[in-house]
Amino acid sequence: IALGISLFYAIMFFNGYSFLELQSSGLLLGPFPEGGLFQGSPIKYISTFKWHIFQEQLPAIGTMMVLNAISVLFNYSGLELIIKKDLDLDRELKVTGLGNILAGFCGAPPGHLALGGASLAYSIGARSRLSTVIVALLCAFALFFGSKILSVFPRVILGGLLFNLGLSFVVDWLINTWNRVPKNDYIIIILIFLIIGTVGFLEGVLAGLMASVILFVISYSKVETIKHTLTGKTFHSNVERSERLKSIIEDSGDKILILPLQGYLFFGSANRLLEYIKAYIKSDDGRELKYLLFDLRQVTGIDSSTINSFNKLQILATLDDFKVLFCDLAPQISDQFEAEGLFDDNGDGSYLTFKDLDHGMEWCEEQIIKDKITDTDDRAHEIKLFESQFSDLLSYFDSQTIENNTKIIEQGSDPKGLYFIKSGRVTVELDSKMDKRIRLKSMGTGTIVGEVSLYLKTQATASVITDEACEIYFLSHENFEKLNKEAPDRAAELHTYVIKLLSDRLAKSNATIHALMQ
Repeated sequence: IALGISLFYAIMFFNGYSFLELQSSGLLLGPFPEGGLFQGSPIKYISTFKWHIFQEQLPAIGTMMVLNAISVLFNYSGLELIIKKDLDLDRELKVTGLGNILAGFCGAPPGHLALGGASLAYSIGARSRLSTVIVALLCAFALFFGSKILSVFPRVILGGLLFNLGLSFVVDWLINTWNRVPKNDYIIIILIFLIIGTVGFLEGVLAGLMASVILFVISYSKVETIKHTLTGKTFHSNVERSERLKSIIEDSGDKILILPLQGYLFFGSANRLLEYIKAYIKSDDGRELKYLLFDLRQVTGIDSSTINSFNKLQILATLDDFKVLFCDLAPQISDQFEAEGLFDDNGDGSYLTFKDLDHGMEWCEEQIIKDKITDTDDRAHEIKLFESQFSDLLSYFDSQTIENNTKIIEQGSDPKGLYFIKSGRVTVELDSKMDKRIRLKSMGTGTIVGEVSLYLKTQATASVITDEACEIYFLSHENFEKLNKEAPDRAAELHTYVIKLLSDRLAKSNATIHALMQ
C-alpha cells in the first residue's frame, strides 16, 4: 500500500499536479471536517433524552441486536474459511458484546467484525496483531485530533483494494465453487449474489436461508427411511426353539415383514413408506403378509402429517387382515400416537406395541406356531424325540425339576455341565456394567444351554434364568468325560447333535447378515 501511494504521488507530481489540485479534483479522500470527531459522552444529554422516541424504536433496536448477533456468526464463519482456522465463536461473541457496550457509552453505533476488511488485511499479508493496533491508532487519531490525515490517501488505491477484494470473492464463490458444490447449492449461491447486488445484503441472506430450507426439505424427503427390508425367513427372535418349531417358522417366514426405520418421519417420507407397503402387499412376496413390524429405535421424531399416513395404514391393515407391530417406540412418539387414538383399546387390535423388535418377533413366531400345533403336542414330540435318540445315554444325565426364576447358570462362573430343556423355558441374559440386563436368547423345549463352556472349558459368558418351572436333563463335566471314555461312538452322536444346533445358529446369523447387506 505504501509503495502504491508513493508511486501515485510520484506520477502526479511529475505531471505537474499540486496537492491542492489533487484534492480539488477528487483524487484524494475527503473533504473531512476540521477538528476531532469525538463529541464527548452522550451521558451528559440524558437529562434531555426523549424517552418516548426510544420506546417507539424498541422493535427496531431489538431487530438490530438479533441481526448483529447473526452477522457476527456469519462473518466469523466466513473468516474461518478464509484463514483456514477454527475460531472460538463463544469468545468472539463475548468480545463483540463487550466492545459494543463500551462503544455505546461513547455514543457509537453497534458494530462487529467486517469480513471484507479482515479478508483484505489477510490477503495483503497483514496477519499479525500489529496491523490491528495500527488501524486502532489511526482511528483514535482521527477521532480525537481530526481525520485530515486520511485526506492524503488516494481514492484510486482504496478503490483498487476494494475491487481486488470483491473480485477475489467473486472468483472464490462463483467460479471456484462450480466443481466443489452440488449444482442445487450453486444455484442458491447465484441467487444470493444477485439479490445482494440488486436489493440488499439482508434480503440476500434471508433469500438464501429460505432457499436452503426448501432444498433441505426436498432432499430429506428423498432419504430412504427404510433402513433394511427383512422377513421371517431372514430374521428371527432371540428365542431358541426346537428343530421342528424352527422348520414351522421358516416355512411361514413370508408372513412376517420387518422394516427398521430411521431418521425423522414427516409428510414426504411417511407417504413414501405407505406407498412402499401398498406395493409390497400387491407383490407376490406380500400376499401371505400377516405381521408387519416397524423397528423405530433409530427414528428421531415424527410430525403431525405422519399420523395421517399411519391412520391410512391402519385401515389398510384391517382390510388386508394383517397386524402392525410398533417396536421400541420413543415415549414422545408413543404419546403422539395415543393422542391420535392409534392405540385405542376400542379399536380392531390391528396396532400393537412391544418394547423392542426381539419381543415383537417372538410374539409373531408364537402366533405362527399356535396356528400349526399346540404346546402339549410339541412338548411331547420333542421329549420323545430326544429320549428315543439318546435312550442309552440317559443314564449319564440327571433328571431335575427347577423352580421358576432360578438362576441355573451365572455369568462368570462355571456352568458345571450341559442342560437339555425337557420342558419349560429359560432366558439367557447378559449382565452389563450399567446394571442393565440384556436378553440374548430365550430357549424352550428341545434346546440346550451350557454347551460352549462345556466344550471350551471356560466360564459362562451370560446368565441363564428359568422363566417358569422347568424339567431338564443335566450332563455334568464328570459324566461328560465318563461318556467319552465308556461310549465314544454314542458320545459322537451327542457331539453331532450339538454341532448341528450350533451350525443352525450360525446359518441363521449369516442369513440375517446377508439380508442386511442387500
